Amino acid sequence: MDTTLHPKRENSTLMCTQLSAERGQRMKQYAESFYKSRIWQNTREAYMKSKGGLCEECYAQGICNAGEIVHHIKPITKNNIGNPDITLSWENLRLLCRACHEHAHRRTPKRYTVDEYGRVTPTGL
Repeated sequence: MDTTLHPKRENSTLMCTQLSAERGQRMKQYAESFYKSRIWQNTREAYMKSKGGLCEECYAQGICNAGEIVHHIKPITKNNIGNPDITLSWENLRLLCRACHEHAHRRTPKRYTVDEYGRVTPTGL
């Protein structure tokens, strides 16, 4: 199984926007400045490194999939976006692969993904 992580992207804000676009959604307007903030980018990067870049849900099942999305367990809302205990606390974060993130949001996971080079890859579902 390939556990190679994607090459580091220079502009993680662009990555955030791309992920939203790929899911057919826009980032909630009230959260956009938070997700583009340096403090979130630093927290996100540090959290991903602390988990070895692997999806926590898959790893708990003995599967090594690259984690791509730092998910907030308790969702960010208009009422709590200014609360760092919700937005920045590692206790409220999980590193997930796309399929596990889709499952966390109760969406149907995609069977295939397309990387930035146009390569089609099965998600392993």
